[in-house]
Amino acid sequence: DQLPWVETLIDFASSDDQRTQLLMSNTVLLLAEHEENRLNLVKAGLLQPLMYLRTNSTDSTTRTLATEALDKLGVYSHQSLLQLVTMQGMGPLRYLGGCGDVRAQRTAASVLASLLDDDEARLDIVRGDGFRTVLGLATSSDEYIQTIVSIAIANLPLANMDLVRLVQEGCLRGVVALMDSPKHEFRTFATT
Repeated sequence: DQLPWVETLIDFASSDDQRTQLLMSNTVLLLAEHEENRLNLVKAGLLQPLMYLRTNSTDSTTRTLATEALDKLGVYSHQSLLQLVTMQGMGPLRYLGGCGDVRAQRTAASVLASLLDDDEARLDIVRGDGFRTVLGLATSSDEYIQTIVSIAIANLPLANMDLVRLVQEGCLRGVVALMDSPKHEFRTFATT
C-alpha cells in the first residue's frame, strides 16, 4: 500500500514551481538519510520523479538535492543497487538502464554484469522482463555500457527471446539501437 504523502511527493516533482520541486527533493533526501526508509522510497516509486528533477529542473539546488537523494537511495553505488535488485527485482535496474543519466546507467550496467555470473540470474533476466534493462542500456553511447551490453548478449540464453513481443511492449527504441549499432553482434542479434 502506497502512503498518501508519496503521491503528493510524486506530484510535487512534476510541478512547474521551483519551490515545490525543491521541497520534494529536500524531503526525499531527508527521508533517505535513514537507511530503513530507502527501500520503501524506491518501492513507492520515487526513483523516476527524482531522476526527472535531477535532469530537468531549472534550479541547480533542486538538481543537487535530487542527485544526493538518488545517491542515498543507492542509484550510484554498485553494492547498494545490487542489494536493491536482490530485494525488489529488476524494476529499478530496468528503469535506470533507460533513464538517460550516464552515471546511473553505468551503475546499472555494472550490476547487470555481476548478475551475468549467476546461471539462475541469467535465466531470470531472459524469462522475466530483465532483458528490457539490456535494451535500455543499448541506447547509450557510453563505451563501458556498450561493452556490458555486448557481454550480456553474448552470455544470455537468448534463443527463445521474443523481440517482437518486446517491441509490442514498448521496447522498440532499444531494439532499433541494436539494429543501428556499429557492433556486428548487436545487429546480428536484433535482425535474426
